[in-house]
Amino acid sequence: MHAIVTGAAGGIGLAVVADLVKHDVRIFAWDASRKALDRLRGEHGPLVQPRCVDVTSASAVADAATNVTSTHGAPDYLVCAVVTFLLGEGASFVTGTALPIDGGPGAS
Repeated sequence: MHAIVTGAAGGIGLAVVADLVKHDVRIFAWDASRKALDRLRGEHGPLVQPRCVDVTSASAVADAATNVTSTHGAPDYLVCAVVTFLLGEGASFVTGTALPIDGGPGAS
């Protein structure tokens, strides 16, 4: 089993990662801080696959999601533990553009 956790290196995301590791779930840990992600991997070992992802960028999220789903399939868990407010016409999360991870355009 595997999970994608956004905001994985702090707060609620960090607590979720710690719990999932106890259940032998492979975690694709997404966070904006490379240093925090490296510390997270050091604390929890090889089950944690860190990736620096800017969740305010739809293309960065789509690329990261495609990377996970193309090699491991759809995640068993998706935990969005970071909150970002996007305003404007380019804010696909607000306008509802679906990403491949949720069965949107490009999903197999």
